[in-house]
Amino acid sequence: METRKLISFGSSSYVISLPKTWVSQNRLEKGDSLYVEEKSNELIITSGDSEKQKEVKEKQIDCSGKPIEKIKCELFAAYLNNYNIIELRQLDEERIMKVKEMLQGLAGLEILEQTSDKIIAKDLINIKEVSIKALMRRIDIIIRSMMDDAMTSDQKNNVKSLYDRDEDINRLHYLVRRIITAALEDQKISRLFETEPKDILLDWEVALRLEKIGDNLKRINKCISKSKIEDKKFPVVLDIFNKLKSKYLGVMKAYYSKDLDIACEVETTKREIYDKCDELLQNGCASNKQCVVLAENLKTMNAMIANIAKSVVLNCV
Repeated sequence: METRKLISFGSSSYVISLPKTWVSQNRLEKGDSLYVEEKSNELIITSGDSEKQKEVKEKQIDCSGKPIEKIKCELFAAYLNNYNIIELRQLDEERIMKVKEMLQGLAGLEILEQTSDKIIAKDLINIKEVSIKALMRRIDIIIRSMMDDAMTSDQKNNVKSLYDRDEDINRLHYLVRRIITAALEDQKISRLFETEPKDILLDWEVALRLEKIGDNLKRINKCISKSKIEDKKFPVVLDIFNKLKSKYLGVMKAYYSKDLDIACEVETTKREIYDKCDELLQNGCASNKQCVVLAENLKTMNAMIANIAKSVVLNCV
């Protein structure tokens, strides 16, 4: 941290000099406008948002000899860190097909160029025009629809439908994390969203848990379609699921309205679901492998809902 002396300027103003490196990094020139935000014991000075200041971030990924999971890891890392252009080199035919499938899971990335050994993708989303809260509500709406269908009788069609909707949640989840990363790195974006750092942290944590809940819902539906649960056991499973659904609706209400009381109620009653799942296993389901997996997914979903509640509580205190 540098120190700068305050210099009197005229009868009503004071000035300080700006670091040359900061001026150069922001491509500022004499006469450019700066934004000054006053806080209790600090001034926040930010540069304008002119075209000349917009930096295009490019990332090259050499895929030669790398396993596909390593390529996926590097591609997703570049996306989440807001690279505008991502070039994947040294691809063979098989890897090209898999990379194209990966790109379909990343909202806003479109293929600009493709050759026999290379793919260049460009980000077409303007982060400043995307609302984090709107994306979170879209994820929430998808999860509610998955809950409505997870326990219905048409299991064969539901399995595929829920898997497709879970993919939609994954895309939105990655986009939310991408925007949050940009907001944490650039105070101008954070101010544009009119949000505080602790609210950004809450959105990050909730988005992560919602993505996990989507995963659990598709697995719960798959377990039910395969397990052939006894007729006398299904009402017990349905009762547990409906209680989870009620808790989910409550915790999302708490998230949107910052309601401390609702969040505390959801978090402090989580033990009830765990006990009911254990009771289900003790009453004859333990010998059914799919039923055991089902119970574990119900427990995990309960934990994710409780974690959202805990995050809301910490945000409200």
